[in-house]
Amino acid sequence: MKVKRQIKCPYDTVSSFIQKLADDDAGISAYPGLKYEKKIQGLNGKTAVVAVEIAQLEPGAYSVAFVQPDSRVDMRYEYHATADDGIELIYEEKTSSTKAIKSIDQKLSGFLYGMATKKVANRRLDAFEQALEAYKCQD
Repeated sequence: MKVKRQIKCPYDTVSSFIQKLADDDAGISAYPGLKYEKKIQGLNGKTAVVAVEIAQLEPGAYSVAFVQPDSRVDMRYEYHATADDGIELIYEEKTSSTKAIKSIDQKLSGFLYGMATKKVANRRLDAFEQALEAYKCQD
């Protein structure tokens, strides 16, 4: 699922904000190729350990994968400056799982999953913008 959004923010501010997000999550200065583990709260309320792999972390792009034994979520933020001194932010998320979807109607399941994924992607961008706004206020 890919979602685009226009935001009003200087390019350098977005770059430093994303670096700070990656650093805070890793607990150290993050860099491409970094692998670490962290605990997360699952949808079922249980705590799980997930392996995190940073594939790309540079001005204009941040790609990270969250890997568990039966699933993988790849997240990518890509951004570039626009003519009106803003940023076009593109968020992409890909999920893969070894668990088969057990449903009589695979098309309906796929359609509903796609709708839910788009809502999650939009919520992630909403949260990103709110955190970016708070970060800008700290400068």
